Amino acid sequence: MIEGVVDGDIRAHLLTVGESATIRGEIIADDIVINGRVIGRVRGLKVRLTSTARVEGDIIHKTIAIESGAHF
Repeated sequence: MIEGVVDGDIRAHLLTVGESATIRGEIIADDIVINGRVIGRVRGLKVRLTSTARVEGDIIHKTIAIESGAHF
C-alpha cells in the first residue's frame, strides 16, 4: 500500500493507493485499488475506485468497479 506523496510512475502487479496518498504519474498494474488521489494515467486489468478515490487522468482497464462518491 502506498501512503504519502509519490512523484513518478509506478509499475506493479498489485497496487493499493491509500486514502491519504497522492500519486503524480502513471500507474501500471494488473490489479489496482485507489482510495486516494491520482494525477495521471491509470492502466490496469482490474481497476477499483473506492468512495474516497480522486482520479485526474485517463483510466484504461479491462474491468472497472466504481463506488458511489468516487471522482474521476
